[in-house]
Amino acid sequence: MAFELAGKTSAVVLSVALALRVTAFVLLSSFAGVLADRLDRKTILVTTHLARIGIVILLPFVHAVWQIYIIVFALNVFYAFFTPTYQATIPLITGQEDYSQAIALSSTTFQLLGVLGPGIAGAIAVYLQVFCHA
Repeated sequence: MAFELAGKTSAVVLSVALALRVTAFVLLSSFAGVLADRLDRKTILVTTHLARIGIVILLPFVHAVWQIYIIVFALNVFYAFFTPTYQATIPLITGQEDYSQAIALSSTTFQLLGVLGPGIAGAIAVYLQVFCHA
């Protein structure tokens, strides 16, 4: 999408988007951790997931570089609230003896989904492009 909108300057667009991603997380994750201790965690988790789904649904309607920036920042604002809340919830579900294994499995699952999700989405996009527009 960045290449389609920015052409030769797509590397700059991606670097700014990644900087916005880190900025949102750094600025908000500690505040989100405090909220996770004071508010209902289930509500935070569900709300952040639904908000991210809504933001991702907007991707097909992006027609300008600034819209990419807003979407990336907004996604990571909600991710910054989700992550500390999720990590603070794990010890409540598992016992102390299973905590380290639960954190490891959770981290592995998120990393695997981070790789497989875009791969599967790319394969579906290629399939649709090749076979549906033939």
